[in-house]
Amino acid sequence: MKTLENNGIFLNKDYYFDKEDLLNLNRLQKVLIEEENIYATIEECANMWQQYSWDLSASWLSFPDNDKDILRHISSSDFFTSYEDYLLN
Repeated sequence: MKTLENNGIFLNKDYYFDKEDLLNLNRLQKVLIEEENIYATIEECANMWQQYSWDLSASWLSFPDNDKDILRHISSSDFFTSYEDYLLN
């Protein structure tokens, strides 16, 4: 368990996630379970969204409003091979 400080936390020593980022990562975690039967930690979800963002030459993209669109966005990357591969990056 981690307590948010200044409305966010460092998931690792290099990356700070604010409350909105964390809620969106929870949405990603939820749709992975619902749609793909994949459980990913919040850190793995952050890696996945970061990889997707980098694939589109962005530092961190905003999440879509609709939960069902999150996985569609990720899988639309030209570099996407599988969700498992994205979790490892």
